[in-house]
Amino acid sequence: MKRILVVVDNLNSGGIASVVLNISESADTENYIFDYIVYKQPNKEIVQRIEKIKGKYFVVNRLSETTPFKYVKNIREIIRTNGPYDAIHAHTSSFIWLSCLAAKKENISIRVGHAHGSKNSKQFLLSEMFYSTLKFLNRKYCTKKIACAEISGQYIFGNEFDFIPNFIDHKKYLTVNKEEIDEFMLQHNIPRTFEIYCFIGYLGGEKNPMFALKLFKEILSDHSNSLLLIAGEGPDSNQIGEYIKENKMENKVKMFGNTDKVKEILQISHTLLMPSFSEGMSMALLEAQISGVNCIVSKGVPKTNDIKAGLFHQCPILSVSNWIDMIKEVKKRDKISQIEIVKSLQKIEYNKESVVKKYEIIYSNLNSE
Repeated sequence: MKRILVVVDNLNSGGIASVVLNISESADTENYIFDYIVYKQPNKEIVQRIEKIKGKYFVVNRLSETTPFKYVKNIREIIRTNGPYDAIHAHTSSFIWLSCLAAKKENISIRVGHAHGSKNSKQFLLSEMFYSTLKFLNRKYCTKKIACAEISGQYIFGNEFDFIPNFIDHKKYLTVNKEEIDEFMLQHNIPRTFEIYCFIGYLGGEKNPMFALKLFKEILSDHSNSLLLIAGEGPDSNQIGEYIKENKMENKVKMFGNTDKVKEILQISHTLLMPSFSEGMSMALLEAQISGVNCIVSKGVPKTNDIKAGLFHQCPILSVSNWIDMIKEVKKRDKISQIEIVKSLQKIEYNKESVVKKYEIIYSNLNSE
């Protein structure tokens, strides 16, 4: 039995949380147990999922609430008290190296750093020299460096990393419960005759949600029987709400906040809009394609998000008119079958079995220093 200690911001919401739980729940439970260090108390549902796979969780202060010395000390104490662990797997952005340093001091030879997302130039104000130092430290203390996208690996490690795609258990998204979908549409007053668009993700920063809203306003001018479903929260939430009211779109745009109904939203959507300035590997984008939803994306979205099933449509210019033209063109295409989607996942090895096997090899056979 191998024991893996996972370090992650939180498990309650977001793409990284989904990645972490997908890995843990898909691994061979007879051979692997996962414990978690988190900065936020898991909710009841997540606690039940952790207990189901026989794991434990430990809540520590995030780095901004403590000092690097105390942070490392806390992780070392968790390892000593609850170990031994065979590997540590850290998902904590530029500061992956701190938990890996703690693991090295406690003689954990397999130390995996995992890069997600992408750099937000508006948020990072410190010098490039500072971030170059963090990249060096991440490379120094991680014995295995993983990225879900090229831009993610370059930002966290600089170089010397391996690409492993995020994955989803596609069976969950190919199975449709008609009664649940009917209830969801009835509850939210969603007409079946409408063309449904969706935006799923953080409402702010690099996700560029206001572009999606302005694009949808233009769509409405020609096709009034359209609806935009927005799932997510963020600093732009109030601005989005005000824009909706100012343009009298209250009956055409529905905001769900952070919701557990993403599957239902995707099952009834025809088109996902992702106008991100920059993106890593998006779980929402994978979920959408697996659900058979056409995805219109910006050039800031890496092509590694494409599952090669004919549902990934990249618009090189971030202008409303160009996106309108692409949406019209995509509407003319034939619907992609579930069989074709599954074959595509397996062919490019984005399916669960292929990806989990790579992690099991890392946890078991990585050469120690």
